[in-house]
Amino acid sequence: MAYSAGGGSDAGKRGKNQAHGHSGRRPSRRRSVRNAPFSGVAVVTGASSGLGREIVRLLPPECPVVLTGRNAVALEAVAVERNETSAATSGGARIGAGVASTAPAVVVAGDLADRDTVERLLAAADRLGGASLLVNAAGSGAFGAIVDTPVEQTLDANRANVLAFTAVTARFAARMRDAGCGVICTIASVAALFPGPLMAGYYAAKAYQFSYAVALDRELAGSGVRSIVVCPGPFRSSFHDRAGLDAATLYSAGAVPTAARIARFTLRAIERRRAIAVPGAILPVVLRFQALVPRRLMARIVHRLQSRRPPSLEA
Repeated sequence: MAYSAGGGSDAGKRGKNQAHGHSGRRPSRRRSVRNAPFSGVAVVTGASSGLGREIVRLLPPECPVVLTGRNAVALEAVAVERNETSAATSGGARIGAGVASTAPAVVVAGDLADRDTVERLLAAADRLGGASLLVNAAGSGAFGAIVDTPVEQTLDANRANVLAFTAVTARFAARMRDAGCGVICTIASVAALFPGPLMAGYYAAKAYQFSYAVALDRELAGSGVRSIVVCPGPFRSSFHDRAGLDAATLYSAGAVPTAARIARFTLRAIERRRAIAVPGAILPVVLRFQALVPRRLMARIVHRLQSRRPPSLEA
């Protein structure tokens, strides 16, 4: 069973879907994500830790998964963990250079801003039957003023947040369009909708991802493919330590959800085909409020809040 953005089983439902810009059901591939089990081929970026790893853990055992990221050792550990809990565990055969298969979890390690890595990722998904779910969970950021942050650090973060994201999303979107079904889920952030002094590169990159994913959903209307965006606030992961923030102090300042909780929310958003999904009860209200505030004033507010964040002593 593949993931599908289509729905309905009769002419009336097909007509309703077409009226909303999405075509009806195809016999072999189309079933509503809401009603279908997670059993299609899933590709998860940033799967070595944090939210990506939790999404891999939550996908059911019968769902083949391609895990990708830069940290090969960590990815292999996640794949082994998944295979140990999967009824479909197989041996450790090799599939091509740089791709290790312990079906149903396949690891493709590398920099997705490199064309070769993207090609290996596509090939790995194709060998399992073709991706019907792509989760863009990779991300990187740095805390600090623009003029005080090494340019190389910002550019490296943008390789993951912009270049790799664009390459992977565009290539898999084309494959899914040709197949007539699929879901692309982009983990953006509430940061996408705010100016971000002291994390300007990260906020700008998330704004790019948000805009790109929403535009893609419009372009794919009627194809059977959906592009959805999840915009969480801060949650517990290794991201904050890597960004140069004191995570322990940050988490003690308030109720910060776990990555597992955000992963569960993400999968529900995919099932319900929510175009833009924001977890929690407070964040949606904040987002509505920010739309009414002048951007320069919002930048001042965010700057003040960011200034209160404790930097890491190791940064």
